[in-house]
Amino acid sequence: MLLSSANAIEAAAEALRERLSPPVFEHILGQVPDAWLLPEPGISTPAAKRAAYVDFLDRRLGASSNFVQEALRARAELV
Repeated sequence: MLLSSANAIEAAAEALRERLSPPVFEHILGQVPDAWLLPEPGISTPAAKRAAYVDFLDRRLGASSNFVQEALRARAELV
């Protein structure tokens, strides 16, 4: 199990949080071909789908401390 070796969860999370942002997400999603971004209800264009992904990833980044705390809790139970 990886958690037993994960002794720098908080440091890794902080380093990644510093590197990730909506402009980074926009750049990455700009590389995704339009053909991969199929329409769905409420999101009819590739541009709208990219924007929805950027929003989703930004919200996940904002909640990343929750994931870090859960990983730390799980590691504490394991180790």
